[in-house]
Amino acid sequence: MSKLTMSFKIAIRGLWTNKMRSMLTLLGMIIGIAAVITIVSLADGLKRQLTGQVESLGSNLVWFFASPSANQRKEQGQGGYRSFDTQEITLAEIEAVAKASPVKVRYSPIVQKKVSVKYKNEKVFCDVVGVYDELFDMSNLGLTSGEYFTKADVKGMTRMCVIGSQTAKDLFGEKDPIGQILKIEGGKFEILGTLEEKGGGFGDQPDSRIYIPYFTAQRQIFKSKDPYYAMFQVMDYTRIDDFKDEAKQTMNQLRRITDSDDEEYTLQSQTDALKELGGIIKVMVYVFGGIAAVSLLVGGIGIMNIMLVTVTERTREIGLRKAVGARKSDILMQFLIEAIVLCLIGGLFGMVFGYLGAMGLSAIISKANPDLSWEASLSPMVVLVAVGISTLIGIIFGVFPASNAAKLHPIDALRYE
Repeated sequence: MSKLTMSFKIAIRGLWTNKMRSMLTLLGMIIGIAAVITIVSLADGLKRQLTGQVESLGSNLVWFFASPSANQRKEQGQGGYRSFDTQEITLAEIEAVAKASPVKVRYSPIVQKKVSVKYKNEKVFCDVVGVYDELFDMSNLGLTSGEYFTKADVKGMTRMCVIGSQTAKDLFGEKDPIGQILKIEGGKFEILGTLEEKGGGFGDQPDSRIYIPYFTAQRQIFKSKDPYYAMFQVMDYTRIDDFKDEAKQTMNQLRRITDSDDEEYTLQSQTDALKELGGIIKVMVYVFGGIAAVSLLVGGIGIMNIMLVTVTERTREIGLRKAVGARKSDILMQFLIEAIVLCLIGGLFGMVFGYLGAMGLSAIISKANPDLSWEASLSPMVVLVAVGISTLIGIIFGVFPASNAAKLHPIDALRYE
């Protein structure tokens, strides 16, 4: 039997002899690892959910919307909170950007508002969105029944609508909604079609929306002067950056902007959105993971204290082993392995409880607010990191007690009371 195997067996026997103390020692490690696993699993699941939602729209979309300029944000940061009258995007500017594009594009201005929608005695609050007919194909919004409104409906300001799957369930249950009349802000709209279930969350709820022709929404329902934002689909996705560069030049010429820090608009592609979301999630993981890691430090210190106590209790055993020929390295290895085994056991339990905690929190969030639900995701890399951290803590906090044990003189150890 090898020395390593023997040291491992002795370590297990020592931990099993003091089961209650070992379990109490493990608690700090279990809590720390479980907290880190829970946070990372939830964050990874959230990232996958958001990435899937953005990618489901297509890989070649660019959003165009008004936003404070860099100079405005800088001024706001220096002088405290201030509100700015950001110049809104106009339909003429959207059309100019599309016309100047170096690559073929499709686009739709978008105006939307959460309003009360009625059908007989049923009433729901949902987003009513005014769009061009092209938006359905651009956003991969398929039909379960009926048809979309057309370009003629948009130009003619007809009162037709297409409703999301959840809106259809809320208002009609199992009844066929095609041809039924809805009241939106006092106006009557005929339902032309219902959309396939898309799913979504975090502000994007196509299943709970009602889509109506853009000019009907802008001029008759919301009385909005300008669109809220626009969506472009760049037909050659490899030239999205070319489109964005030309769009900026066009906008800056129209608004006579010479300094890019004065641009009161944003052009954001899916890649930009994913990078921004990934950055936000990464910061969240670092912050909450750092807080959870404090308990790992506490757990490591607890393990070191217990190992010091163990060395003291087994001083005579150490003296006896040295008297029959055990070397310093053998004693060092024995107690170091004991500390590592203790940490690994804590790490394994921590991973199990961490994943169960992540799944439990995910279920609670889903039940409390289905629109914000997502599934936790535990990647193999996280498991490897957790095992690595457990081993490293065992080594770091086990070296000192193990070193003390190895330095004991055999005669002094045998005389120890």
